[in-house]
Amino acid sequence: MSNKIVYIGYYCEQSYFSHLIEKDKKRYSQARQNLEYSLLEGIKEQGEIDAISYVPYSATMSCPAETILDQIRIKNICVEDNLSGVIKGALSIFHILEKKENGAKILMYAVNPMFVIPALLLRRRKKFVICTICSELPQYRRWKEKLKNRIKHGIQAFLNRRFDKYILLTEKMKDVIPIKRKPYMVMEGIYSGTLSIKDSFPQTKAVMYAGGLSEDNGIKHIIDGFKSSNADELWVCGGGPLEEYVRTEAQNDSRIKYLGMVSVDEVRRLEREAFLLVCVRDNKNPLTMYSFPSKVLEYLASGTRVAVSKLDGVPHEYYQYVETINDYDFTSIKECINSTVLLNAKEYQLISKRQIEFVQNNKCPAFQGKRVFDFILK
Repeated sequence: MSNKIVYIGYYCEQSYFSHLIEKDKKRYSQARQNLEYSLLEGIKEQGEIDAISYVPYSATMSCPAETILDQIRIKNICVEDNLSGVIKGALSIFHILEKKENGAKILMYAVNPMFVIPALLLRRRKKFVICTICSELPQYRRWKEKLKNRIKHGIQAFLNRRFDKYILLTEKMKDVIPIKRKPYMVMEGIYSGTLSIKDSFPQTKAVMYAGGLSEDNGIKHIIDGFKSSNADELWVCGGGPLEEYVRTEAQNDSRIKYLGMVSVDEVRRLEREAFLLVCVRDNKNPLTMYSFPSKVLEYLASGTRVAVSKLDGVPHEYYQYVETINDYDFTSIKECINSTVLLNAKEYQLISKRQIEFVQNNKCPAFQGKRVFDFILK
């Protein structure tokens, strides 16, 4: 029996990933890229890892054959976006897995038939143990109501019930996935990056939101809540369906600064300079109920004060370190902003220290990587 973890996911070299985002920013997720990076970093500290990545083909940039992440050599399976490409990709994964040791522990990011079907076909003969990182529930993704998408989500939901073990992003996911007596653990996120307490008290009471500009991310409520609050400015970073709405609001109110799509480094710099970072979701939306907003962890790691909606997908422990927005409306956001801007420098820096220590001790790659490694191998 093998103690090596075979990881199958999507992580690829950052310059190639940035190229993919430039082509289609709605399709590719920087949050997913960051999570996989941190997870791989954490697992490699515990033992051996053999990694494979699905990398979308691009006609305008050469797809790398492998990605080097410290001591991990990730074999890239470059896949064209058509049925033939997916079939070729699945066959490649099948042949790779067929050569793995009997009893291998396979960890997959999310549910992709191209990964799952080859592993399931080999599971009995090779005595594989297959675990998924359940980042979301396929039936609650933002699908367009087309027959092709309904079939696709039906297949993914079916396959999501076929794993041996589950790593869930929220405890509530087990209400939907019929895990029954199968082993599971909850790992809502990992933070990999520099952690330091804010060395100065923000002079500008700037509220900031960074993320997708869509209806269910609460951007309209954030803007309306800010406009009637005592904060000085609102900084908005990101793109999405409501970009034009945000641009118009910024043109009509000079306190609203729409910064568009900016680099990860620039976002993190702005997060440290802001006074308050906000994450607003509608808890009645199934997509929200069964997911953990990765921004919450990123926000906490900045040392800046954080305000978060009361969400089922956010573990109770987090609410010791954030301001709580009790209702999904602009009034609750305004009240939360107004109470936070009253904090003095001493109070602010004390809270900053506590939230940094929380991330450092409980959500770093080494801590979460060990939890995952032990869970898969035990």
